[in-house]
Amino acid sequence: MNIRNLPYLITYILCLLLFFLGVLFYRQSLLSVLVILFIILPPVSIYLTLIAVRRLEITLSPPAESAVPGGTAGFILSVRNPGLIPLLNVCVEMKYENLYYPRPGFSEIVVPAEIRKKKDFLLPFELQKAGMFSASINRILVTDYLHLYTKEIKSEAGALLPVIPDEEKYENTDFPKAAVETEDSEPSPAGELINEIKQLREYRPGDRLKDIHWKQSARSRDLMVKEYETASDLYFLILPELERGTLDEGIHAFAKTACTLLAMKESFRVALFHEDGMLFEFYKVSNRQDLDIVFYKLYLEPVYDTSEVYERFSALYPEMYGVLRISGGKLLIPEEG
Repeated sequence: MNIRNLPYLITYILCLLLFFLGVLFYRQSLLSVLVILFIILPPVSIYLTLIAVRRLEITLSPPAESAVPGGTAGFILSVRNPGLIPLLNVCVEMKYENLYYPRPGFSEIVVPAEIRKKKDFLLPFELQKAGMFSASINRILVTDYLHLYTKEIKSEAGALLPVIPDEEKYENTDFPKAAVETEDSEPSPAGELINEIKQLREYRPGDRLKDIHWKQSARSRDLMVKEYETASDLYFLILPELERGTLDEGIHAFAKTACTLLAMKESFRVALFHEDGMLFEFYKVSNRQDLDIVFYKLYLEPVYDTSEVYERFSALYPEMYGVLRISGGKLLIPEEG
């Protein structure tokens, strides 16, 4: 029993006692029938509710793949009751917040679950700042018809909506390209990968198929692999460093830089630092959909008071230059090395 059922339970017991006293003093058959009904109704009500709860389905979905700050997002709460017993008092306890700006407490919404129907309820939320907006269901409370018993259901249903700044662009588009030697460096369509063949050697397990020198392999009848002197890929590379004190400004600077490159019809990469593995992952962005995916992953990374992302990047790639660094809420354009 939930604490919210206590007033109804007390009221029900008092009514039952009054009818019982009426039977003792007035000995009316109608009062006796009412007393019997009052005794039978609670277990029947609770039993029917428990049966219906087993098949109840509640989901939460975002209105779109992304949204912009300052708007309103209508999340969809879907309630499906495939059974033959209606549930009139379904209380959904929810938590909604921007993950960068935690919000304490929960909110409740009471919805009906009609027989063999799926109903969608629109839940509008204000999106004030950029970041990952999260709406999740903490638990579901289903109360029987007499409000004497409440069944609690734990839920992990939820939805994430990346809130991405609207498209803005820099007037100055004289961005340098970065030269960074990475494990996954590959030649670009424009041939910007600097590859100088150092020597040919025999194939070893783990070598890439595209490094095989097929003509020489045919002559020698052994697989021969090209070994390169250098492999420095030239491309636009953005390194976002999001610090708590300049978080909103940093997100907008990153979005503005990315949108500027897309407007120039340039592909670029974004280096995201993963604290768990202490490594960087490079994401190639060629269109707006790719950028939305990067934002989704960026928003799920932790934010610190002081960022050490650039220092870690420099330690891993000491020969790098030309990286477009987002730091202190601003775009830092380096001089070409």
